[in-house]
Amino acid sequence: MLDICRAEGVRLLVPTIDTELELYASTKRDFTDMGATVGISSPESVAIAHDKEATHSWLVSNGFPTVRQLALVDFQQNLKALPYPIVIKPRAGSMSNGVLTISSEGDLPTSFDPTVIIQTFAPGDEYTISVLVDRSGRCVAAVPRLRLVTRGGEVSTGRTVRDSGLEDLATRIAERLPGAYGPLNIQVIKDESTGQMNVIEINARFGGGDPLAWAAGADFPRWMIEELADLPRTASNDWRDGVSMVRFDRAVYTIPGGDKFVG
Repeated sequence: MLDICRAEGVRLLVPTIDTELELYASTKRDFTDMGATVGISSPESVAIAHDKEATHSWLVSNGFPTVRQLALVDFQQNLKALPYPIVIKPRAGSMSNGVLTISSEGDLPTSFDPTVIIQTFAPGDEYTISVLVDRSGRCVAAVPRLRLVTRGGEVSTGRTVRDSGLEDLATRIAERLPGAYGPLNIQVIKDESTGQMNVIEINARFGGGDPLAWAAGADFPRWMIEELADLPRTASNDWRDGVSMVRFDRAVYTIPGGDKFVG
């Protein structure tokens, strides 16, 4: 990638895959030395986001609302240590792979992946908050997206929602993270009946549903380019509430002889 950026004169590189983030964060200086900016947070912030134990510890130590959480070894010593239902998830994972919701002790699996962590279940609606942090560490915008329908861990139906509580929470998290820069996604479950918010995950990258925020007017890619190219800045928190996104599959059938039709 260094060779490609050098040959093509690339000025901005934005990693989007979880397994790449730690490598790019640790080699940002190599790209900077040749004139390319990597749109990613510091190694410290990437490490916090990548490891759910580190995420939970950081949230608690900084006073942000989150669920109760135990390491597997602590949970196995007392299966009633957390109230049911509970959520079992990989310590490092993405796209909801390996996530289980268990309603009672009798429903527990007979064996566990040793890397899982155990969390209390947070009732309410799930939001992903699209966040962009500029080079000064300031949160430019925070756009809550209500996850209405998900498939394989990716949102397929969502809607932007103006919610000052969620926006303020995401902004404070983004500006507290050490060396945050570029895109972040902060997942929060909010119980509308009580107003309780619980942060359940931080991703130090663009998320699959971020195009919904862009469609609502929070054009993060454009704003990153404007900042790096010293162009007039159009970034603002003036995005549109209630913008909806629906994703769907389309089947295309081909018939021997060259005909085709769309199902």
